[in-house]
Amino acid sequence: MNIDTVRSRFPALNASQAIYADNAGGTQVLDSVIDHVSEYYRSTNAQLGGLYPVSKSSADAVQAGLVAGASFIHADPSEVVFGSSTTQLFTNLSLVLDLSAGDELIVSEMDHEANIAPWHRIAAIRGCRVIPWKVRRDTEALHLDDLRGLLSDQTRLVTVTHSSNMLGTINPVKEIAALVHAHSSARVVVDGVAFAPHRLIDVQDLGVDFYCFSWYKVYGPHIAMLYASNAAQSSLGTLKHYFHDGDDLSTRLGLAGNAYELQSSIPEVVGYLSTVDPAGSRDQRTSLQSSFDSIAQHEEALQTIILNHLLSRPDTFRVWGSKSVSRHDRMPLISFTVTGVKSSDVVARILANSQFGIRNGHMYSKRLMDHLGCDPAEYAIRISLCHYNSLEEAQDFVAILKQVI
Repeated sequence: MNIDTVRSRFPALNASQAIYADNAGGTQVLDSVIDHVSEYYRSTNAQLGGLYPVSKSSADAVQAGLVAGASFIHADPSEVVFGSSTTQLFTNLSLVLDLSAGDELIVSEMDHEANIAPWHRIAAIRGCRVIPWKVRRDTEALHLDDLRGLLSDQTRLVTVTHSSNMLGTINPVKEIAALVHAHSSARVVVDGVAFAPHRLIDVQDLGVDFYCFSWYKVYGPHIAMLYASNAAQSSLGTLKHYFHDGDDLSTRLGLAGNAYELQSSIPEVVGYLSTVDPAGSRDQRTSLQSSFDSIAQHEEALQTIILNHLLSRPDTFRVWGSKSVSRHDRMPLISFTVTGVKSSDVVARILANSQFGIRNGHMYSKRLMDHLGCDPAEYAIRISLCHYNSLEEAQDFVAILKQVI
């Protein structure tokens, strides 16, 4: 991976001196995505379903986005639906999933609220029971043994995040799905938002029933995508208008929630990510894997620089979640607090003395951070990097910490 080539593809990185270190909230957008959306508005902006040429061109472009999105996660196009956000798509899913009174929903409390709140709401409506799968305070991690003890004949749903948006921890989703399916008829629902920018997703290999993430966290437009396996779709109702004949996933779950110009730009994201490693194969799937291997290696170097500094001063810094620097254990998303200093004051000092864009808070993982005992008035400082951040930026962050703390 050539960092200069990578950075040249993101106009925002060259438009100012800002250092983007809040990428878990949304990454910068590829040049080709920006150009594609603009060109769509210029030449193919028409309502789909017409017989005239521009409408047909629009439909083709939108369908190409569906196909590209499905291929990115190794799914069939019939198994994906686009929407405005992961929160919206999980909410739609909760409304159509066949849940009944007495069903048990095991909900991970490591998750972003997007994959928690919909299940609490629908449980209250349907008379289901929500069972929290809690993070252990001593390890600040989820444990399979704890999940095993929660499963029962009444379990109908298990939710989990592939990677915590607050801790950076990577969860063993493949093992979780295998455990759930071996012991119950439950569906496994995975939030992949914090995972997708950093590692290649393969839903077939993972064996999950539902998987969702947002493309605006993956260098693309502000749109999200939900995977529902063909087998799991048999447990879904529909949100479509009564007069619609179609029974495809987009009709049943989409609620016309996808923006055509945004969905049609997804091939640009997938195409770019297949070329991050210039030595990649002609086969796109193999090239994507090579690219993400290069991304993971680079990001491991980024997180090592920052974590080594934080962990070298345990009386000053408290790192939340995994203390490992390995790319197999975590993402370059690090949350920490400073002994005796408000998190907001730390952020203010960093902003006043550098170009870094970071923030403090619970980042919609409030249940998790409250459970772990993080200060509810301030919560933690989070720095979240990605493959277009340079080693020099990671080193500069350590330097600014040394200056202000």
